Parts: sequence; C-alpha cells; structure tokens
Amino acid sequence: MPPAVVPEQGRDLASAGAAALAAAQAYAREALAPETLRAYAADWAHFCG
Repeated sequence: MPPAVVPEQGRDLASAGAAALAAAQAYAREALAPETLRAYAADWAHFCG
C-alpha cells in the first residue's frame, strides 16, 4: 500500500513529512538489486581512486 499523501487526522505536517520521507527512502533502497548497488559502489571506489 502506498504511503498516505494527506496526513491522518490528528498528526502534524512535520511528522507526516518525516513519514513520507522515510517511505520514499525505503522505496529507493529497494529499487535496485543488491548486485547493482555493489557494482555502483565498486565503480565509485575505482573512480575516486
């Protein structure tokens, strides 16, 4: 179920924003396979020298 866009009654906007941010970060972490993330990390390490 996607996160609620409108805050639930009784919640303030700051906590609703924090919850939405946490949900977006979780989706982003799950968007790529672990192998892809390892490859990106290795490429970045090689680039940075």
